Amino acid sequence: MGVSTAVTRLAIEPAWLARVLSIVAQSGASHLLAIEGIRHAIARRRLHRPSDKGVRFALRGDVRGGQESGYATLFGQTQADAAAAGAAGIARMLIEGEVREAGAWMPEQIVDPGPFLAHLATLGLKVDLRVG
Repeated sequence: MGVSTAVTRLAIEPAWLARVLSIVAQSGASHLLAIEGIRHAIARRRLHRPSDKGVRFALRGDVRGGQESGYATLFGQTQADAAAAGAAGIARMLIEGEVREAGAWMPEQIVDPGPFLAHLATLGLKVDLRVG
């Protein structure tokens, strides 16, 4: 596509959490989350609390190159499970020799998206691709 711009958006539930994160980002306080002590304090408070399996998320990426544009949206139940599924899928491809290009690459540069997204679908993730 010769993409010249790309924009991503992440939507999460519950809605109150999305609002809190938006306020933190708009206030400029998001840099506080980069402080190791603060991250560890938050993690310790969450350590023995299970994830809410009813929580849903969506991640959308929009791309534009010349006169062409498109987007992809990933829908799932828990964001951590989706991240783990993607990482495990890439690791599986490396171990099984499906990736033959030597070097340091971003996954999207060397992975055939069709089979990869089909594998994610078997794990309960839905991907919607639109071009045009």
